[in-house]
Amino acid sequence: MEEYNSGDDVLFNTDENSALVKECIEGVIGGADYDHSKVNQWTAGIVENSLTHLVKQGRAFKFIVNCAIMQKSGAGLHTANSCYWDTTTDGSCTVRWENRTMYCIVSVFAVAL
Repeated sequence: MEEYNSGDDVLFNTDENSALVKECIEGVIGGADYDHSKVNQWTAGIVENSLTHLVKQGRAFKFIVNCAIMQKSGAGLHTANSCYWDTTTDGSCTVRWENRTMYCIVSVFAVAL
């Protein structure tokens, strides 16, 4: 019987995963300007790419990825998250990315199995 490694496999590395998500955002949106007709495609691509890369790490987590894209127009946007979970194993990160025409906010929640 294989013994489960309870070290790094069950710890959510916020910095590492934030960098991964930022790369996914830049890979999907790149230097594009805000285009309402592409927002659905962009959000789907960002969450799918992020989830694929998170799962490829091979860690024992269930993941939830949420993405919002908003055109820069001077309007306010406030978000908040709250979680009731085991803070020793579970984790989350939120990445705020922007270019000159839009904001992109991606939240990742990781719940240890």
